[in-house]
Amino acid sequence: MNKLFPIFIIAVLLLSLGSVSWGQDQPKVLKIGIATALTGPGAGWGIPFRDATILLDGKIIVIGGEKYEVKLVYEDNKYTAKDGVTAMEKLVFDHKVKFVACMGTPPTMATIPIAEENKVILTGVTTVAQAAKPGIKYFFRLILTSKDMYPTTYRWLSKNRPNLKRIAQLAPQVEQGEASIKAGTALAAKYGLEMVYQEFYKPGTQDFYPHLTKMIRAKPDILDVCISFPAVTALIIKQARELGWKGVVFNVAGADPEDIIKVAGVEAAEGYMTFVGSTEYDMSSPVCTKTEQEFYKKYFNKYGYFRLGAGMWYDNASIIVNAIQKAQSFDVEKVRKIMETEVLESVAGPSKFGIQEYGGHQLLVPMYISKITKGKAETFARIEWKDWAREAGYTMP
Repeated sequence: MNKLFPIFIIAVLLLSLGSVSWGQDQPKVLKIGIATALTGPGAGWGIPFRDATILLDGKIIVIGGEKYEVKLVYEDNKYTAKDGVTAMEKLVFDHKVKFVACMGTPPTMATIPIAEENKVILTGVTTVAQAAKPGIKYFFRLILTSKDMYPTTYRWLSKNRPNLKRIAQLAPQVEQGEASIKAGTALAAKYGLEMVYQEFYKPGTQDFYPHLTKMIRAKPDILDVCISFPAVTALIIKQARELGWKGVVFNVAGADPEDIIKVAGVEAAEGYMTFVGSTEYDMSSPVCTKTEQEFYKKYFNKYGYFRLGAGMWYDNASIIVNAIQKAQSFDVEKVRKIMETEVLESVAGPSKFGIQEYGGHQLLVPMYISKITKGKAETFARIEWKDWAREAGYTMP
């Protein structure tokens, strides 16, 4: 019995050392907050945002010689300012995160003050220009705004669709809709288009027949739905076709072709166009970069389909992680400096934040144009950032 005792002690010691070594090999956790619309009318954009960022969950990075596993913490902002504040406060004060990606104009606009006050790095999807401006320190925008995209959109239409002269706008009575009407009014005059109808609709509207009846009387060739939600866009298209209108519908925002076709039908959706500042539908398109095509395969292999803007949605979280890796630190000020000055990896390829008018906090990414043809969406044109920035009148580096 005494002879076995030393062997027992050695075995216990070996097991203890093994457990310590195993514990040391386990990565620490890097929490990234994700505030997106999981419910409500904005879920048509918010759920794809979630699905894209999930691809980053579990990624292992090394900071200061130690391994960290990326853990994404989700809160539902319901695409409203009120719920956006609630989601951000939960992430910052309950989950103690210092890095957040937010989806949606109203919630992002409402959470920027929280990020600034508490020194939290915030990336956000907001199409309102004034969200990023000189003096803002911690908010970085990845999507392009109506101010960025509208000049190029209207110029492209006037040049490439010269038969479409009479334009109408039907806009949601929220920030992005108001910005779209303002931009459309000025740009139609600038590019020789005739604005024949403009009207707002209240959020939650389902019956667009009264609006569309008035619009049709004005005899427009083309309808701008002014950054309407995907589900709303589909309803507008469906009801316009039911009233016999055969003009072209476009949006300076994305909507999955499946979402449009499911409501409007294949025939009604024919020719619907989107102008967007994010990786759009068919990223296997020849106009897309190699890194975009690779991301398309990665996303498709996981889900069996591809969703609108998935590359840019993913970038909202991944670009924070990339900046942390480059800083080799979780210090917010060091990470902020990297985001302001360094080239970072995006789905579109190596990218920088810039634009003097936005305080240097706008990611410089291309625009894309897509259309639905015979029930399928095709990305057929790419506009580089220098082209849309020049058209928008920004100070060029």
